[in-house]
Amino acid sequence: MCIRDRFWDDDRWKYKRIYNNKSYDSFWGKFRLPKVYRKTFSNHTEGPLSDKKVAREDIPPLFLNEKKIDVSSEYFETQDIRVILNTDSINPIPGYAYLSVYNYQDWIPVQWGKIKDQQVTFDKMGKDIVYLPTYYVKGKSIPAGQPFWLKSDGTLQNLSANGEKGQVVIRNFAGQVPFNENRKNLTSLKGGELWGMKNGKKEEAEKARLETTELKEEIAALVPQLNAITDELTEVLLRLPNMPHSSVPRGKSEADNQIAKIVESIPQRHENDLPHWELAKKYNLIDFEAGVKITGAGFPVYKGLGARLQRALIHFFLEENIKAGYEEIMPPLMVNADSGYGTGQLPDKDGQMYYVNEDKLYLIPTAEVPVTNLYRDMILEGEQLPIKNTAYTACFRREAGSYGKDVRGLNRLHQFDKVEIVQITKPEISYEALDGMVKHVESLLVKLGLPYRIVRLCGGDISFTSALTYDFEVFSKAQEKWLEVSSVSNFEDFQANRLKLRYRTKGEKKTNMVHTLNGSSLALPRIVAALLENYQCAEGIRVPEVLQPFMGTELIK
Repeated sequence: MCIRDRFWDDDRWKYKRIYNNKSYDSFWGKFRLPKVYRKTFSNHTEGPLSDKKVAREDIPPLFLNEKKIDVSSEYFETQDIRVILNTDSINPIPGYAYLSVYNYQDWIPVQWGKIKDQQVTFDKMGKDIVYLPTYYVKGKSIPAGQPFWLKSDGTLQNLSANGEKGQVVIRNFAGQVPFNENRKNLTSLKGGELWGMKNGKKEEAEKARLETTELKEEIAALVPQLNAITDELTEVLLRLPNMPHSSVPRGKSEADNQIAKIVESIPQRHENDLPHWELAKKYNLIDFEAGVKITGAGFPVYKGLGARLQRALIHFFLEENIKAGYEEIMPPLMVNADSGYGTGQLPDKDGQMYYVNEDKLYLIPTAEVPVTNLYRDMILEGEQLPIKNTAYTACFRREAGSYGKDVRGLNRLHQFDKVEIVQITKPEISYEALDGMVKHVESLLVKLGLPYRIVRLCGGDISFTSALTYDFEVFSKAQEKWLEVSSVSNFEDFQANRLKLRYRTKGEKKTNMVHTLNGSSLALPRIVAALLENYQCAEGIRVPEVLQPFMGTELIK
């Protein structure tokens, strides 16, 4: 958000070009912005708002909103300004000073700085603008020095009264400062008068100033109420799920899901077949008890060939994804709240994500979150699309074991390994991309030789963020049940709206929302469970041919 909404259209990159080339645009080339602030989901308490020694009535309204961050340097060239303050006008000296611009017939604080030895530095200020250093006490601005002009070349020109006049007057232009006229009049300072009040208009100006002061006080009193309503509205909007695609089956639960494809040969259980948790113990592959001792339930320890099997699967999945055109990413395992809100895990799954309180970070539930957030707040060029990424990460989910299902062995874990694929594409080809991702995941299961089926989720079983989802399930021979190993989803523009992620077609000014997609390719725990159970034999456990180069053996025994 900027100082005034009308300063801004939706395209900051356009403004960046305009700012550095005044002839670029006949309208926007006339304007300058002192600051640009962005509203975020998370809090950013710093400066006077974080200082317990500063009363709220001594903080300008702009800085009472803890969800704003300064992003001025993303939009135009900025400069830090160091100012020596005049302390004669105030006692005691406050802890903070403010840099103000003239607007609405008054000086409006747009940046703060902490005072040290009667000096203060104001960070990242826009150029070609007149500023006034001020104090702010009990809702009123008090001059802390002379106004000055920060020129486009970075130099400062002090503006002081001369002759008979005792003040410098700047006229606002509907709350905006036209560049060309402003510069022209700044250089024609006469008798302490700067573009504006002629002789005989001082009384009118003083009356207007008093009226403006009263209005400011009324506005300041309403700001907390407005912020509360805005936050409440935002919270409601964030809890609205995505709209299902027209092809999503009607239904209330997984019982209403549609089987899109199923392999014909389902292996039959033999009398001596063991479930994977017994196989893991028999061949010393996984130590569940050690995981409980070290951390707790849902944190297994992989050992020997069990650890090598994990590594082999990760390597195999990544290599296959790269062959399919996906660029490998190695993202962080923790994300901030903005990232969680961007992809829709927050607030929907707030209680199901591990939270690091001291640093206000979340352990990722899937690589989808950090990978997709790589492109948050971006405008992509149409030629860049589609973007295809793949990533291996550990994943963390607190909901493990909470649904009353069979959670023995690897069926449901708090920490597990997963390889993810993500696509960002144009809306008109997003369902073609979804079909391609489904075929790719299917090819992995075919190469592993596992019995599988593809399920189209109904409206009651689809996720909060998805428009259409296909689940992949593999058959567990010893358990005689289907185990979910992948979800492949098209989110359409649901995530893109939250992420403010758009693209521009070459030669066009208009931007459009992208569509985002993701899929597990694949989740390891249940793949391992199915491999152990379906490949067990009298000699041990056979290793699928595609994994043998990574395992260094054909048989686990």
